Amino acid sequence: MIGIVIVNYNTWEKTTKCVESIQGTCILPYHIYIVDNCSTNDSYVKLKERYCENSCVSILKSSINGGYGFGLTHGSQKAV
Repeated sequence: MIGIVIVNYNTWEKTTKCVESIQGTCILPYHIYIVDNCSTNDSYVKLKERYCENSCVSILKSSINGGYGFGLTHGSQKAV
């Protein structure tokens, strides 16, 4: 199985498009981990609502915005 980590910060619309692209093209088994990097808008809530019933997508919320690398590390730790 492939683990895919997407870091989101205030861009839930773009993140949704990214997930849709993956779902439409990936032929191998996968799981997507979206890390909301402490967004200041309602990105986390929107993503949770959108993917709450999708078993291939997990939404993680970071308590701090430690930057892109921090978000990737946070997501990859859950993917193991």
